[in-house]
Amino acid sequence: MSLYQNLFQSLEPFLGAKTQSILEEGVRRLGVDPDRLDVTQAESILKRLVYRELQSNRTPAEARSLVDGLLKELREQSGGKEGGGLAALEAGFKRFSLYLDWPEVARLRGILSVLRKEPEGSEASRMLKEGQELLRQLEERLQSALLRQTRDIADLQAVFERVKMIGGPKIRRLESLIRQIQEAHSSETLAQAEVERARTLAAELRKLVESSAISAPRNATEPALVVEDEEEPVVAVEPVVETDAPEAVGEAGGAWDIVIDLDSLSQEQQSRIREIDLAEERRRLETLKERYAAVLSRAAVAEELARLEAELAQGNLLGEALSALEQQLKSAQTEAISEARARYEWLTDRMRQLSSPAHRDDVDTARLAALAARLTVAWETLQGGAVPQDLLELAEDVQALEAETRSRRENRERLARLSQVLEALRAEAESALATYRNHPQVQAYLARLAQAKPDEASLQALRQDFSALMVALTKEQKERDERLKRSSLKAAAQALPVMPGLEIHHAQLLQQIETPGSDLVALENYLQQLTQRTRDLVAQRLEALAQKAQQMGIELEGLAEAQAALAEERIPDPAALERLLEERVNEQANQRRRQLAGELSRYEAAAQGLRGLGEEKLLGLITEARNRLALGEIPDTAPIKAELTRLVQLQDNLRAEVAVSLADLLERFNAHRAMGGETVIRLKPMIEFLTSAVERLARVGPSGILEVRQAIAEAMPLVKQLEEEHKAAMALMQDLKGGELDALLGIFDAQPQAVPRPPASTPASNPVPPTPAPEVEPAEEVVAEDPGDALAPFRLRGVEAVALVSEDGLLMGKLPTTFQSVRTAFSDLSSLAGELAGATTRLAVVSLPHNVVIMVPLGEKGLFILAEKPLLSRLLTQVERHRAELARL
Repeated sequence: MSLYQNLFQSLEPFLGAKTQSILEEGVRRLGVDPDRLDVTQAESILKRLVYRELQSNRTPAEARSLVDGLLKELREQSGGKEGGGLAALEAGFKRFSLYLDWPEVARLRGILSVLRKEPEGSEASRMLKEGQELLRQLEERLQSALLRQTRDIADLQAVFERVKMIGGPKIRRLESLIRQIQEAHSSETLAQAEVERARTLAAELRKLVESSAISAPRNATEPALVVEDEEEPVVAVEPVVETDAPEAVGEAGGAWDIVIDLDSLSQEQQSRIREIDLAEERRRLETLKERYAAVLSRAAVAEELARLEAELAQGNLLGEALSALEQQLKSAQTEAISEARARYEWLTDRMRQLSSPAHRDDVDTARLAALAARLTVAWETLQGGAVPQDLLELAEDVQALEAETRSRRENRERLARLSQVLEALRAEAESALATYRNHPQVQAYLARLAQAKPDEASLQALRQDFSALMVALTKEQKERDERLKRSSLKAAAQALPVMPGLEIHHAQLLQQIETPGSDLVALENYLQQLTQRTRDLVAQRLEALAQKAQQMGIELEGLAEAQAALAEERIPDPAALERLLEERVNEQANQRRRQLAGELSRYEAAAQGLRGLGEEKLLGLITEARNRLALGEIPDTAPIKAELTRLVQLQDNLRAEVAVSLADLLERFNAHRAMGGETVIRLKPMIEFLTSAVERLARVGPSGILEVRQAIAEAMPLVKQLEEEHKAAMALMQDLKGGELDALLGIFDAQPQAVPRPPASTPASNPVPPTPAPEVEPAEEVVAEDPGDALAPFRLRGVEAVALVSEDGLLMGKLPTTFQSVRTAFSDLSSLAGELAGATTRLAVVSLPHNVVIMVPLGEKGLFILAEKPLLSRLLTQVERHRAELARL
């Protein structure tokens, strides 16, 4: 049974009939055949599509627990293997191959290029693990970018809803871009260029709307778009319309030529436009920081970036300075790539020298091939326009390989010298023992000498055995001639290792032995004295070697044998042991430095993943450790580990804090979202973004968490404002006790056909069947002659009728129905208030399906307003503000 079928059987009890469609959608997005689905791809489907579907009928904790259980079962069935080898890496790379400007993509492409050529070996396994880690980092970065794209879509939709009444090709273009971005987002694909163009176009349209200076062509029948201040009335400015002809054909026929006269705008309108420009510049600056993250640590770039961020924080527009920063970042990126390319060429030349015939017999070809593969990955990363981060580590590894190659060459040359010494010893032994060939000890020694290997220990043992053999032969044959005696003394002298400070004595002894006629007894005494002094010096050096090896924690081969030989009155040569200990110490130090270099690279990668949480201290500790490592010291990594642990804990705490704040904000918003009004409209894009963040909060990195926290901080004042509006509305309803007015004022249920109804974004759940309108007289209207119109504060966009009436008739404004109906309503309202409370009524609100009616008794007069429901809060504020002024009319 295939993995796809096992997955289907495991999910069917939880998803039911949706199991087949969800799995088919998952393999379609991954672009694989169901029968070839591997463990990595199955995990991707479980973490994205299945987890999202399970949340529709379970809590997030239950859905996560269920998915974790399925993941564990999958890994057990696959034998605990993670990843699917090269094929899984290829499949995962297809998901991110569109994002060419991401440095991780360039490096992953290089790794795949190497693995396709050499899919086996230890270096291939290491690169495969690195590729899997890069896939994880790319997935985290993509999820963070998708989270930001969710917010972009919400913001763009909110802007579109506010500006779509303008019409024209720009609006259609914005709508088309939003649709393209949504289609890409639905397949978890980034549409960076479309988002950039849509945001630029939306900012332009928002500035036009906020300027309150937008109009249709001269032959348009709808009024110009006017934006009024909430605090005081603003006189609408006549728009300027520039057209070449009254009508046009095709796409241009719906376009408007819009000109904004900034000098005629109020201070608040100019401030709103400035806020839009500031928001766009902040977004552009964040985009530049993400795109050129590799060069932000450079001194000049960091200084200019800090200055611009300070300017933005103070509310100053950057203008051309932002473009200049972009050019500076591009130059810095180009310079960094050039430096990396120069270092790559330098390493390539050193690798070429190691591959030359001069080093062919000494270099470690396996390590050389592994370094060549890593260098190829670095080249592919450079070709992708990114800066490789492992060039310094590569340089250290190349240096280590050069040192090892040099050591091998020196060992080979040393073996050649030892071979010459061994041949000389064989010739000397053949000459000295020629007359004793039939002796058993001589035959055994010559056999050993013929089979001896050229190393210091064997040569030293053979020389000592030769000396001992000569002494034994001398004892057996007391009547040896002077030549044999001298040969014995010479062999004994040559068997002694030459110690520092005794070179002259050793040379003098050998010279006197070779001199004919010298006193052999004196020479023998001299040899015994030299032997004793040599034994003492060797014992001291062996003791020093043992102490040093114990301090360094090194088990030195041959040291115990040398000490045992010294105890048996044989004198070993400590030079070979000293050279071996030095090599082991150097090898241990080089290995520790390589390990530390790898650890520092991993720490630096982890610090880059925690950007935004105060990683500067950790990066400083890593830089300091690298400097000490470059000086040949062994730095302490404990502070680095402690700081990294602190940052990880800080990230977890921040994620938990943001999750709690997010849940609290959504709960408070949902409790009052039925209020409607301008505050809910402003909150809607933020709430959509934060609702999407609930799902991705556990997977995003620090930048995503900080962005969600910033969104919560922006939305919280509006939620508090919504709660205050709710409290005010509830207090007003308690004062008015207007629940009984709906039955009394049913006269407004049947509105005349002339009253326009705004189109609803979604159809009502229980639509009211249309009722035939009664025969009514045309709506009355009185135009005020006074240019200081007292009803101007109530003539807002969305107010369908506003009028001031008296017992005798309509004083000013217009009514949506007959004056007699309105007068009857005010009379009934006064009677009802007297019966219920025994006092005059200050205000009454009647709720209709799409509108509200506000009736304000003003003594012998009354204010009548018919408006859209979202304007209720604003109109009530205006009524209280202008009540005294209207009563005096």
